[in-house]
Amino acid sequence: AFFIPTQDPHASEYPADCYKLREYLSGFTGSAGELVITAKGAALFTDGRYALQSKAQLDKTGITPYIVRSSISAAIDYMKECEVKALGVDFGIISSHQASMFRSQGFSLYNVNLNELWSARPKKPHSTLNYFGYGDISDKLSAVRAQMGDADALLVSALDDIAWLLSFRARDIDYCPVAYAYCLVFKDKAELFTDGEISSELLDKLKE
Repeated sequence: AFFIPTQDPHASEYPADCYKLREYLSGFTGSAGELVITAKGAALFTDGRYALQSKAQLDKTGITPYIVRSSISAAIDYMKECEVKALGVDFGIISSHQASMFRSQGFSLYNVNLNELWSARPKKPHSTLNYFGYGDISDKLSAVRAQMGDADALLVSALDDIAWLLSFRARDIDYCPVAYAYCLVFKDKAELFTDGEISSELLDKLKE
C-alpha cells in the first residue's frame, strides 16, 4: 500500500499547493484526510466536517470515504484488514512519530517519491520574508536558549515558530503568514535556512 497524508515536511496544518499530493491523487479538496492506496482499492479517511464533501468528490473515483475521529488509526486498521505488509511512504513528509506507529503495527516502510507521479506539480513558493516587529529577536532567542539545557543546538522546524522567533512574516502558504524554512539555534548564534528572499529591513534586524 501507499500512505499519503495531508502535510508537508514541517507538519503544517495547511500545506502549500506543491505539497497537496493527497488532493491531486484523490480529487478531495478538504483540509484534512489521509489517503491509502492498495493493489485492490483505495480509501480516504477524514473527519465529520467533510462527510458530504468527501462523498460527492470521491464519487466514481474508486476511493471509499470513511468519516472517523482518528484518521491515522483508522488507516492502520484498514491496512491490517487488507493484509498490508510493505508500506510505501514519503520519508520527507511523514513524521518520526507516524513512522514509529506504522512500524509498531508490523508494517515494513519503504521510501517512495510519489511526487514523480505528479507531472504538473506546482512549484515550491519563494515569497519575501518581511520584518514584523513583534518582540525583540535577541530576547526571544535568549528565552529559547534558557530551555535548551545541555543541548548544543536546537532545530526549529515548525514554520509559525520560526516566523515568531525571527520576527518575520511571508506568503508561502495561503492565509498563513509563514515561509518554508528551518532555523538552528546555537548557544551563541542562530542560522536561518530558506529559499525565500529576505527583505533588507529583516536582514538588518537579523544582523543585529
